[in-house]
Amino acid sequence: MWWVILAIHLLAAWFSVGHHHPDEHFQILELAWYRSGLAHSSEAVAWEFSSQIRSGLAPWIASRVMLALPAADPETIARILRTVASL
Repeated sequence: MWWVILAIHLLAAWFSVGHHHPDEHFQILELAWYRSGLAHSSEAVAWEFSSQIRSGLAPWIASRVMLALPAADPETIARILRTVASL
């Protein structure tokens, strides 16, 4: 039965369009951009970076996706982030 729930989560993550808030993935991608070496200054990230209050797992995964798929369009990256968040 767990595989049905997993399949529903994955289908919902892949076929969802849009977002709940315009800034939904920005905070994750902002830190991922910095961690992957694409941003050169820590001033390019939000205040959560210096306060160390945000989990590092989602930005780490996003930075790996950004480095693995450098030419990916934003929709593909958003789908991958939704899938990882769903899991």
